[in-house]
Amino acid sequence: WTVIHANTKNYGLCSSYPSVLVVPRSIVGSDDGNNFEGSGMGILRRCAAFRSENRFPVLTWGSSEHGGSIWRSSQPKVGLQGYRSTEDERYLYAIGEEAKRANLAADARAEGGVGSGSSVGRYPKEFLRMLCGRNNESDLIMEGSNSSCMLKIMDMRPKSAAMANRTQGYGYENTNYYRGSTINFYGIGNIHAVRDAYQKVHALCLNPNTSDIQWMQLVENTNWPSMTRLILSASWQ
Repeated sequence: WTVIHANTKNYGLCSSYPSVLVVPRSIVGSDDGNNFEGSGMGILRRCAAFRSENRFPVLTWGSSEHGGSIWRSSQPKVGLQGYRSTEDERYLYAIGEEAKRANLAADARAEGGVGSGSSVGRYPKEFLRMLCGRNNESDLIMEGSNSSCMLKIMDMRPKSAAMANRTQGYGYENTNYYRGSTINFYGIGNIHAVRDAYQKVHALCLNPNTSDIQWMQLVENTNWPSMTRLILSASWQ
């Protein structure tokens, strides 16, 4: 990854992003991150144009020890016609490739020499299985036939909502075009639904007339516990 100052001019690239961003190093190439106006900038502009509100994928967290990282973005402008962006596809592939290279470098450091991509220096498989309760363990333990998956696209919406958004010109990534990726939907309501559930449970807790006998049912009726379960479940994945 590399730090760039591509959003400093009146936040022209994305008005809701900070001025300093972190992107895959291979996208920047030889361009200067402080004076970023080369071919890499063109890729970023086209990626941003393909995403709702210009929110193209940017780094929000990255491990200092290996290639593990979390990137955030808005939904792509796929629409009912299934539009594509080769720049967006290239950009997401670069994220996965950079992670793969970082993992190889981590293996080399763990082995004290040139690594070959083995699992030396990574978390033991049994530890990963314990974390996920053996659910979706193939997503955590990437080897064999699953080793080609370098990028997990985690769409927090219900799939029905993502499909419905295609009628408005948006939608979700088609993994047939995004090499080395998978996509999963986690069924979490939008920000308004989460806020509504929180406000209901907040009001319930502060109401002095709340029935103790019906407490558990009243809490469940706010949808806050189910919303929290979905969010925590997605975080484990």
